[in-house]
Amino acid sequence: MLVQLLFEQPRHPEQLYRTCDGLLRLQKKAPAASFAKACELAIEYRNFSYRFVGRILQNNMEDHQDLPAKEQFLPVHGNIRGKEYYTNHYPILKMNIETQLKQLRLHGMGRSWQALMETRKHHELSFTEGMEMLLQAEEDDRSDKRFERLQRGAHFRYQASIEELQLETSRGLDKSLVANLATGDYIAKGEAVLVCGSTGTGKSFLASALGHHACSQGYKVVYYNLHKLLLKTKMSRIDGTIYKFFEKLSRTDLLILDDFGLTHLEQQQRMDFMEIIEDRHASKTTIIASQLPVASWYDVIGENTIADALLDRMVHTSYRIELKGESLRKKK
Repeated sequence: MLVQLLFEQPRHPEQLYRTCDGLLRLQKKAPAASFAKACELAIEYRNFSYRFVGRILQNNMEDHQDLPAKEQFLPVHGNIRGKEYYTNHYPILKMNIETQLKQLRLHGMGRSWQALMETRKHHELSFTEGMEMLLQAEEDDRSDKRFERLQRGAHFRYQASIEELQLETSRGLDKSLVANLATGDYIAKGEAVLVCGSTGTGKSFLASALGHHACSQGYKVVYYNLHKLLLKTKMSRIDGTIYKFFEKLSRTDLLILDDFGLTHLEQQQRMDFMEIIEDRHASKTTIIASQLPVASWYDVIGENTIADALLDRMVHTSYRIELKGESLRKKK
């Protein structure tokens, strides 16, 4: 009966073929009685799509007991469904919307839609207001998921935020400088940030806070202890993936290098470090945290030519923060 009605509809032959093919595949998978009831329900609701039949079977709606009599919603003419259609078909329409939102992976819109249905607030909103609310919910959901994904990929040492920083002049943290860095302009411009200070003054925490804030702005961030980074470059040379690793680092919006200067660099380490800084110079941002003042970095690098090249790229166009005071760990 359903197929016969399909051929009576003004449809394109290819569309008609796809619908019939879909119904045949559903018939093979579903029990005969359930499929027959689902087809009857589709005829009753004047929806001849095989997807509609499939949703009925998927949601076990073929035994729906609240079906109106067919005569109740016969239209005055072919283009009018009537008030009863939307009243009696509301559960099916709601099911279709929820299913399609899931299929399209619009999870934020789906949750907002369910909340509107449960609280019955959708009756109080105009179409434009409701659409704006659903779109905003989807945008917020995607933004939150992106932040969580970037945060996991960064491997931060601390779960820190800019709001947690102790912005005290006595500690060397200038409020205006931190506010400027919070805008993220230094990342867009590829400018470096050099953080120095004694053990426990909050260098790693500050670097992590800036990194977390960058993730919230949509930037890709990676956090490394410098010694572990250079060890990773050594292993990458052994397994032949060093160029891929350098390429990956060069594409990272913000690279945080912690504990610079704990040991003097060997020749290959100097070359690898030079390669990383050169790839990122003036295009991507690097934050370097060290116990040593910048004036002592020349001796840590070791070789004069490479030290000159590295410091020339890192120092002259960078923001410099020198933290002071007692160890924050001691205060705890």
